[in-house]
Amino acid sequence: TKKKITKIIYGFIWHKRDRIKRNTLICDLTEGGINMIDVDCFFDAIKAAWVKRITDTYKDKWSYLPKQFMKKLGPHYMALKMNFDNIQYLPQIKSIPEFYQQVVLGYNRTKDMYDPNSGTSIGDELLWGNLSFLERKPHNKKTPLFFKNWFSSGLFYVKNVRFIDGKVDEQFIYNKIEDKRNFLVELNIFKQALRPYRNELRRVTFNADVSGINQHQILSTSSSLSITKQLYKRLIDKKKHPATLHKWEQILNIDINPDLKRSAFDLKLKQVKETKIKEFNYKVLQNILACNNLVSKWDQSKSSNCEVCGLKDDIHHLIFKCDLAQSVWNTVATHLNRNISDKDVILGVQDPILNYLFSFIAFTIYKYWLISSKKNQAR
Repeated sequence: TKKKITKIIYGFIWHKRDRIKRNTLICDLTEGGINMIDVDCFFDAIKAAWVKRITDTYKDKWSYLPKQFMKKLGPHYMALKMNFDNIQYLPQIKSIPEFYQQVVLGYNRTKDMYDPNSGTSIGDELLWGNLSFLERKPHNKKTPLFFKNWFSSGLFYVKNVRFIDGKVDEQFIYNKIEDKRNFLVELNIFKQALRPYRNELRRVTFNADVSGINQHQILSTSSSLSITKQLYKRLIDKKKHPATLHKWEQILNIDINPDLKRSAFDLKLKQVKETKIKEFNYKVLQNILACNNLVSKWDQSKSSNCEVCGLKDDIHHLIFKCDLAQSVWNTVATHLNRNISDKDVILGVQDPILNYLFSFIAFTIYKYWLISSKKNQAR
């Protein structure tokens, strides 16, 4: 199972509890991750890629059966235009084989919810199976709208409904739908679901045209990436959580904006080729490098203070502020005839030679501490 595979992968990395959030590890190096594969997204992408095989195949006999399954969920591949990500949101999906259920769900998970700040018109949003328009259920549950009667009456998109000053034209709906038995109940649910977007609905121009209903979202074939990789990237982009350097902002007393953060990960990880030093830099930036302060949290019998100067021995102290480290950095600064700040050591510098040199020296100081600590423990 996916959970078992994920457990094996992260168990190999951490052995016990995770030290860095998994949603951060799946990010690129410049975002504080290590491009770790996300098993859920990987399997969803593989399944979602079947959509193109099914819909773009016209003459192959094998595709006839999958197409018939899709027609059960509505005409014009309607289920592939929605963005619901749970079988419970569209009960009709249970009428098709489980594999094709997972194909539809995996494909829908690659889509984004409507964002009023994106510049796109809400009028082009699908009304049904859309996580942007939710119906309140008992026990504070919410599900996407789906009124089969309204759907069969030709109401597909927001623009297919007439609005007056951001409010639904009730008479228009009444005249449009064929079965009017649950009209008042459905209308009230519909109005509640669209209420958060009243300002956007004021700008919607009524359009009865549903020609676009024959089009569904397929990723670009001109991309150098395969369809599966494109889908995987979309899923990762939605799930990832780039690393923050808030701890170093406080310690260094500087504002680490997104550009500086990307620069730090680029300088300390991408531009440093030596694997051991790159691993060391990554642990420093993520604030998980072993030091007395951190070790004392795992083993309370250990002191959190520095053996050299008796102060709290955190990562910053260990590789820069300690008296021993300072003597090293002062010597280097004298020979280079330049000042060396803790920011230069932690976040890197643009000069590739100095950038590597500072990383190497910091790594050497850390290894010296590590060897000295082991000797002290042996005594």
